[in-house]
Amino acid sequence: MKTIERNINGVIVNQRGRDNYFLLSDILAVVTKCNEGKKKRDKFSFKKYKKSKSTKRFFKYLRKELNIKKPFKPEKKSKWVSPLVALDILSSACPRFRADILTYANSF
Repeated sequence: MKTIERNINGVIVNQRGRDNYFLLSDILAVVTKCNEGKKKRDKFSFKKYKKSKSTKRFFKYLRKELNIKKPFKPEKKSKWVSPLVALDILSSACPRFRADILTYANSF
């Protein structure tokens, strides 16, 4: 399986070439770096993210409207997430990424 290494905030993040999915553990490593220095209550929780109503609605939209049947793709020892889920996690956890994404989108 061919992967592409991306540098996000100083962390190497693996992205699969065949479907562009990102390795979830790498995305969460970026989140951990974003959480450095934050109080525990202010840190991003992936468990809470997955359980939130907003995330469930987002996944439902991905499945129904964008035909992304598996936003998460578990494999033997790793989980991969679609690029849209990776962006959603990063924008939820890191205000800088949210600003970067919105600034980029606003440039069109």
